[in-house]
Amino acid sequence: MYLQTCVSPSGKFVYGLHKPAFRVTNLREHDSLAALGVLENGNVHDNHVNFPPGDLVEEHSDWIYEISNPLPFRGRTYICKSWADARARDLSLIS
Repeated sequence: MYLQTCVSPSGKFVYGLHKPAFRVTNLREHDSLAALGVLENGNVHDNHVNFPPGDLVEEHSDWIYEISNPLPFRGRTYICKSWADARARDLSLIS
């Protein structure tokens, strides 16, 4: 039986690194702009950032670590690199 795990036979930690990039055609026919509430400073907070003009292009999205879990029924774990980097700088963020 082949067992996938995050530790190689030589004892090294093994992981994958995804560097996503994508282009999405904006097919939205109508923008449903609305006020979402009022901020503490009295300014209205709306949803206009959810309705960008034109197509969407993301050339440098957050990198994602892919880690095989040691037990096959647990699958894989995916972690944003920015999240992991912040915890590596300050381990108290994990506790």
